[in-house]
Amino acid sequence: MTTTLMTLTEKTNRSAAAEEMARLEMAVESELLQAQHQAAVVASGESGRFTLRGDDAHNGSLAERLHAAWHVFGFDSLYALDESGSVVLGLEMGQPIGDAGFSMVKPMIIHLIRTVEANRRRAQEAGAYDLSSPGFEKSHGASALLHDGTGLTLASVVPIKALTYGSGGSVTLVTLRAVPDSALRDIGRRYGLGKLTFTTSGSAASPFSVAISDASGSRIGTITWEFSRPGSAMLPNLLLIVMTGLLAVIGAFAVLFDRLRKLGAEMTREEEKANRLASHDHLSGLLNRRSFNERITAEMDRTRRMHSGFALHIVDLDRFKEVNDTLGHQAGDAVIREAARRIQDTVRGADIVARLGGDEFAIVQVDTETTHEAGALAVRLREAINQPIRIGGAEITVGCSIGIVLAPQEDHDVDGVISLADSALYQAKNDGRNRYRFFEESIDAHLKMKQFVEEELRDAIAQNQLELHYQPQVSADGLTIRGVEALVRWRHPVRGLILPLEFISIAEERGLMLPLSQWVLRRACEDGKRWGNIKVAVNVSAAQFKQPNFVRDLLVSVDDIGFDLSRLELELTEGMIVEDEEKAEQAIFALREHGISLALDDFGTGYSSLIYLRRFPFDKIKIDRAFLESMETTGESAILVHSVVHLGRALGLTVCAEGIETEEQHRFLQAVGCHELQGYLFSKPVTSDRIDEMLASGAPFARVA
Repeated sequence: MTTTLMTLTEKTNRSAAAEEMARLEMAVESELLQAQHQAAVVASGESGRFTLRGDDAHNGSLAERLHAAWHVFGFDSLYALDESGSVVLGLEMGQPIGDAGFSMVKPMIIHLIRTVEANRRRAQEAGAYDLSSPGFEKSHGASALLHDGTGLTLASVVPIKALTYGSGGSVTLVTLRAVPDSALRDIGRRYGLGKLTFTTSGSAASPFSVAISDASGSRIGTITWEFSRPGSAMLPNLLLIVMTGLLAVIGAFAVLFDRLRKLGAEMTREEEKANRLASHDHLSGLLNRRSFNERITAEMDRTRRMHSGFALHIVDLDRFKEVNDTLGHQAGDAVIREAARRIQDTVRGADIVARLGGDEFAIVQVDTETTHEAGALAVRLREAINQPIRIGGAEITVGCSIGIVLAPQEDHDVDGVISLADSALYQAKNDGRNRYRFFEESIDAHLKMKQFVEEELRDAIAQNQLELHYQPQVSADGLTIRGVEALVRWRHPVRGLILPLEFISIAEERGLMLPLSQWVLRRACEDGKRWGNIKVAVNVSAAQFKQPNFVRDLLVSVDDIGFDLSRLELELTEGMIVEDEEKAEQAIFALREHGISLALDDFGTGYSSLIYLRRFPFDKIKIDRAFLESMETTGESAILVHSVVHLGRALGLTVCAEGIETEEQHRFLQAVGCHELQGYLFSKPVTSDRIDEMLASGAPFARVA
């Protein structure tokens, strides 16, 4: 009996220790994230506590920001560093300090600074360096615990939003806050842990501890806690009862047995509680990801044996990130708990519900084989989650997107089925959110194509698997080539020729348009060097146009090739200009100063093209092919085309019409005064060798009767 009691005691202690260790690890991670978020509030300057006055580039407003942060968040030290790593402004214990004070702490945080610099370089290369996006500190910042020889310190490094210094380089914010023993004890109370203590790496390790590493990954010590040992706490009482039972008379044995039974049940409940904490999500009370995987695996085995099925729903809350960023993590936690409650109230008792992490939930709708049944549950879930959530005195509405797959699927294991549901969820979000989508083969094919492009396009650029075709732009009489437009093609060694329609939009989503656009520009200029005086038109991508050094890099590339800038024509769309008109204006005027021609592509498809013709010095407008596809010479489209041509001529612009396919269109456009024509009537896009042949022969493309 004693052996049994000791075994139960030890099992209870192990389960409780595992749960408390998980809470301690979560507490450390939460403190790091909170420090990084507070540093980001200072860096962003968007909180109501840090409303700035005047020009953000002045040291005055930066100093106000640091002083406010010292008062509100209790940072011990704050340093604003310029791009070279020198201190622009420093504050230690509320008093200004310069490079001398920072040099003492710099060796401990240099790894964090380098991490932030690396994040910035990667984001800039991918065209995703945007400090205006909510939560920018998570992707661009870094934080870690340090040990300065006296105690623990929380260090965070984040880029400062919308603030430059000196020559215009970026400014980085460093914050330091000591974590004394009193702060550790306070953290322990918040997370239900016994007395937390930090010990250095030279101290004896405790089994109830978590190793702490600094920013470089070097172990600096451990945080230990006083383990409550719930099983051991009950053991003396149990042993006392056992000893009493051995000495008691036979009549007292019945009482002892009853007491032991009750205590055994209590220990079982404690063990079940510990097991539940290990298998369920701490915040929502739902199954966690590990337990969900076990349950869905068992359900898939059962349905295959019974020749039945189930529906897997992956539910992702919409706008949840906005709640976290604007109202804080406590509000976010409240939304998660309320969403979990509503989901549980909506499903049947036999259905399996789990929180997979963050704001993502999973539901196994058992004994379901039709889209009608699964769709009906999705509608109920969406209606339940769409209801306002009251937090404090405010109402929050988040909504949800749902991806559904009917299972089991042929040739798919558990991970495969979850992946299919994730694919459907992605499509639901891509379609506009707050809706549900079933998995379809077309979705899978599209996602596989995305994965293929992401994995192989960069290598294709490096290995010259891409090639350029050129479509001639001819004079109005159809007799002379005035220029060519470069159009990219991908000739894959296995898949063969891949057209832009299949990979350009994916390249834009996956951040690959910048290297692709740079390759197209260089190749077009290399080919164009041998084509006399005709213009070479190259489409500029939005990712390329957004680059801070777009004009400088373009000029360097063209100069390296030796191509005449006056023969280069860049085609821009209205969407690029709308996004940042001031920056677009600077770039466009800089390009014109170097003799580069500019064309406004897809003219007439936007809502404000006329405004841009007046504001920006374009050389050419290109009439979109949509006006010509169903044009009749006396219809509304013809009137619009006629007006656009006369407008362009009145403004001194060259007018080029795209998509010319019939002689009737040719005659009409020539009659109304269009300068240049482009389309299959004259030539489809052809290789550079074919352009060589056309220019050498001098043969006309078409004759107008």
